[in-house]
Amino acid sequence: MSNGSTTADTAVSLRARARMLSCAQTRLWAAASMVALGAGSPLAWLSASALGAGTVTVTLSGFVGRDGWWTLGTAVVGLIVLLDPVWAPYSGWPARHRHDVWRGLMWFSAANCFDTIFWTLAGQDEPWRPAWGLYLVLAALLSGLAAEWTLRQQRSSRTVELTPPRR
Repeated sequence: MSNGSTTADTAVSLRARARMLSCAQTRLWAAASMVALGAGSPLAWLSASALGAGTVTVTLSGFVGRDGWWTLGTAVVGLIVLLDPVWAPYSGWPARHRHDVWRGLMWFSAANCFDTIFWTLAGQDEPWRPAWGLYLVLAALLSGLAAEWTLRQQRSSRTVELTPPRR
């Protein structure tokens, strides 16, 4: 039995909820996501265990395969975008497109994380398995993408509200 709700109603509801959050709350959420992303970048992304005289576990940080450097750079760019420094308006193209660059870096980093997870779970790197640092980075990226989408919704609603009616 359907209650009359459709996917379009759900999308409208999500947009309305996003617009109800204050910008300060959303920026704090995005900043916390970027701090978690930066903190997870050097942590253990892959682990392998070997049985023998004792169990030996070896871990590799995100910096070993260079993907951790991408996520750390994404976190730094995200924090710069969120802090909106005084010099940003004078930087030309990057000032106008800073949110797009940040979003693109987050999608690229998320694709790298998913690639690492699927590659290891498919058994391509046999002894290696995803470690908790990789999952932290992926969760921070998904949270950052959701916060960025919310900021975009808030910016678009402000633009609509500030636009004078046509005569």
